[in-house]
Amino acid sequence: MASISNPSAEQIGYLLQMDGLASTVNATRTGYAGMPLPSLAGLQAWLDMRLHSTTPQVARPTETWLRSVATESRTLALLMGSGITPRGRGTGHVVRRVLRECGGRLLSAGVPAEAMTASISQAASMFAGQGGFPRYREEITDQVREEQARFTRAVERAHRRYRHLAAGAPGMISPQQSVRLLTEYGLPLSLLAHWAAADRHGIATEQLAQLMEEQTLKSLEHK
Repeated sequence: MASISNPSAEQIGYLLQMDGLASTVNATRTGYAGMPLPSLAGLQAWLDMRLHSTTPQVARPTETWLRSVATESRTLALLMGSGITPRGRGTGHVVRRVLRECGGRLLSAGVPAEAMTASISQAASMFAGQGGFPRYREEITDQVREEQARFTRAVERAHRRYRHLAAGAPGMISPQQSVRLLTEYGLPLSLLAHWAAADRHGIATEQLAQLMEEQTLKSLEHK
């Protein structure tokens, strides 16, 4: 895992998300060398319009935020369209992690996690047949909807646990507590950082990054 000086919670979140993702995308795209991925412009515009119409109470998203969600949706549409389904282990685990990172980004902005299903389904439909994308299949929407429901339940359990931990340790969530929330519940770090910031709690990001790197190395040793 790459190292950065004094990483922010968002930077660590991207490190966790991207760990293994690039190789997965490359493996998925074997045979499509030289074919550029479809432009995100249309998907970003669609996403902006949908969020504005379905969640008018939410502040208008920034260009960076829209691009992040659109990029994750495009990547997931490609991976899942290629037959890689969310799972607890292996390649499917990467898909699950990115799905949850996308869901965490939505929830942190006050957007319901259900928007994840709509965004990925739109990407799968919009990009079908372009740049190596497979044709759109209804199963993709069904799989994302099932994973979104699983993610929602996990977030509810994680939030109850977070409230318990925060009550017992005012002012700071320890690295060990953070790792437990991230690993046991599959909670995206971006969402944990959002909760902590709202409660004016701190997260020891450097120690957390070290613990997560150690855990990643241990998991690789057992493969």
